[in-house]
Amino acid sequence: MPRMNDYWKKNFGWSKSRQKTWDTCKLGYYYAYIGKWEGWKGDPNREKLQWLNKKTNWHFVPGELVHKAIASQINQHAIGRPISKEAAKNLLRSELKKIQVAPRDYLIEEINGFPVQSSDYQKSEKDGLELLDSFFDIIWPNYDSYDYIKHEDYDRFLIDDVKVWVKVDLVTKTKANVVIVTDWKTGKPREREEEDRSQVLGYILWAMNAFNQDETKVRAELRYLRDAGGAPTVVDATKDELDEFSQRIVGSARAMLAVTSESDFPPTPAERECRGCAFATICQTGMVHIPKQAQGTPIQPGAIAKGRDSPHVKA
Repeated sequence: MPRMNDYWKKNFGWSKSRQKTWDTCKLGYYYAYIGKWEGWKGDPNREKLQWLNKKTNWHFVPGELVHKAIASQINQHAIGRPISKEAAKNLLRSELKKIQVAPRDYLIEEINGFPVQSSDYQKSEKDGLELLDSFFDIIWPNYDSYDYIKHEDYDRFLIDDVKVWVKVDLVTKTKANVVIVTDWKTGKPREREEEDRSQVLGYILWAMNAFNQDETKVRAELRYLRDAGGAPTVVDATKDELDEFSQRIVGSARAMLAVTSESDFPPTPAERECRGCAFATICQTGMVHIPKQAQGTPIQPGAIAKGRDSPHVKA
């Protein structure tokens, strides 16, 4: 196979989402982060990859919309305005309706031949509204005494010479100048405890760098919206643990940057993963898991120009 150009390396940075894609399927990683930069602008293959990259898996949508609704009201808090649970609920309803009206613009399942059913939208709306009740009635009041710093904002920092991307749900500070990084979780409490912990270890490293604090002055916590009345899961990390995690990031980033051709990206076929993969319609291995009528789906005219973004953004 031909050697890849190096343009993609200019955009490279380690992130949790990159790592998860890399671990799940190397070919999926190539399509998501490298293939869309290969070839000239206007090349049909490149254009189609960029189009597919804008789609998201329905599995992520309900949680992403809850996060978006919460963030909309923390925006109000940040500028000194009162928050509104009803406004958050209305936003969730409208965003969900927007996807339901034109699902092909947003959902990869629609491209892959597995359309989302009306009952799924109804269930997600009901569940999302209940999670927002839990958040605003039970969880949010716990942050009244903290100083607001920032929320839902992409940031980056360096570990050695590796750029690392993070997006923390909420950053606050106590009166004792302890920085608190908080991550909202909409899934089942502690279902992926090890994965959740590794995610916030990255947030701790970011906060130490951003606020020039050592690990004793940074606290990370996980708030599970389905267990709103429970105490937050506090992640206390030692210096040794953070050093080891830093080296894991650097080692993984080095492996991602060491690739030289498409042959370095073997597929990892699995029916469940392929059915919800953004690139199943162009992957010879993944195609066997989707209906024949979805295979070879043509790009929609003007789709890139429209620039419609999914609610789930890859870092």
